[in-house]
Amino acid sequence: MGLLADGCSNDSAECALQRFELLGRNGAGANSTVFKCRDTASGAIVAVKKLEGSTVPQVRLQLPLTYLQAAIMRACAHENCVTLLEAHQGLTSGVIYLVMEHAEHSLSRELLLNPRGLPLPKAKLVIFQLASALELIHGKKVVHGDIKPANVLLTAQCNSKLCDFGSATSVVLSGGDDSTQALRTDEVSSRWYCAPESLLGAPGSAASDIWALGCILGELVTGKPLMAGGQNELDQLSCVVAMIGQLSRAQEKLLQLLPRQQRAKLEEARARGPLLDRYAGWVGA
Repeated sequence: MGLLADGCSNDSAECALQRFELLGRNGAGANSTVFKCRDTASGAIVAVKKLEGSTVPQVRLQLPLTYLQAAIMRACAHENCVTLLEAHQGLTSGVIYLVMEHAEHSLSRELLLNPRGLPLPKAKLVIFQLASALELIHGKKVVHGDIKPANVLLTAQCNSKLCDFGSATSVVLSGGDDSTQALRTDEVSSRWYCAPESLLGAPGSAASDIWALGCILGELVTGKPLMAGGQNELDQLSCVVAMIGQLSRAQEKLLQLLPRQQRAKLEEARARGPLLDRYAGWVGA
């Protein structure tokens, strides 16, 4: 069955997508669905991300976020970032389709298969590859904004691929405005990888991406999320200060802006830590 079951009418974008045979669904998000497809012209297996254009917010310069996502993926071409092959938009529906390379499974699935963590050499390789991708991304003045195991794909060749640039921001592509905040998902699991300043509403930054990468490193070597907080930002902040203890000076200044009752809850959590000391045995491994 084709990706578009109803045919292509007169829409050139939809006609172009008729060559993709639908094989299954890989996953879905708030505004998008990812399908596994076969390109009948080449025989290649690809992933097609369908974004509902009419429901996607706009950024400051009225550049559709979906266009921004495609532009960022083009700008951040790297062996450890998922490759964008094609992009199409339906003229009548407004739906955008991003055709990307396909990977076998995600890092989150790999962790499910390895509940005690990955072998240390493999964990180091994954982190090295993601750090290499972030070096290029940040050099392009782009912030990914949603780094977590579910957004890291793994190929059969043990290559890590950073994916889902739907929350990414770019100073260059957004017209030089560095105040645009990355759109974040409401999924609880995404908060586990959020830097404290992001939980407090500050715009995403290269530093917040690196924080998320560090959280992934801890999860890779232990098999468990490093800081799995509760159902809201305050619960997650409590988890962070219990784990880390004293944060950076800038982060501590942001915490002082919270109401007194919330600050008291954080101090109670801080008194339980720093729990990170229990991972001291991994240092130098």
